[in-house]
Amino acid sequence: MIRIFINRTTLSIFATLHFTRKGESRLQVQIFFYLRLL
Repeated sequence: MIRIFINRTTLSIFATLHFTRKGESRLQVQIFFYLRLL
């Protein structure tokens, strides 16, 4: 369970950095809330 949580957190961080670098803030917010609901 803890490993899964860490993996999701890491993926969310990388996704945030990736979309922020591309300037896709709207997709970033959607992915952020989607991961939080999980």
